[in-house]
Amino acid sequence: MLRDSLMVATPARTRGFSLVEVVMAIGIIAFAFVALLGMLPTGLNTFRKAMDTSVSAQIAQKISGELQETDYFTLLDVASKGSGDIRELSADSDQQFGSLPRRYFDDQGSEIVITGGGDTPSDAERLKIIYEVHVRLSRRALLTSGEERVPSENLVSAMIQVASNPRGLPLRVDGTTELIDKDSGVQFRSYPTLLSRNGSRK
Repeated sequence: MLRDSLMVATPARTRGFSLVEVVMAIGIIAFAFVALLGMLPTGLNTFRKAMDTSVSAQIAQKISGELQETDYFTLLDVASKGSGDIRELSADSDQQFGSLPRRYFDDQGSEIVITGGGDTPSDAERLKIIYEVHVRLSRRALLTSGEERVPSENLVSAMIQVASNPRGLPLRVDGTTELIDKDSGVQFRSYPTLLSRNGSRK
């Protein structure tokens, strides 16, 4: 009887993990974490590029819509003040270019308006700027009777270039093509569009 009561009071022995098993489990978990951490920079870089593509396309779509709604001749007048009269076409050129004023956007694609006057942002505004937009307008020369070349009166092509420039590097423009210089060290995306005449000159 006493023997039976002692057997009931004795707790059953439970088997735990050995030190070798614990070390092996920690090693497997550490190996998995190292692999995941190694993939993190690649994932962040891919995410950043996807965001740049998305925001750049959003900005280009916004500007393209504004250009479509702006009076045709007003655009030509603004472009002519930037880089020579886009309405005049020299005899030895097949195409005439003009640029619109530079525009700036933050990381969300919201436009940053330069408050100090002019085209140069202040230091405080420069800190918010992520994207810089350069718009080039061009009109091709068309052959008419007598092989005279004249610019199209009803169509202008626009090249919207959205540069990702968070470091505020100088955005150099090629003097011949009026496009962003590829050697400027700034990544950019180009979005071409056509603008048709939507008004008449007064």
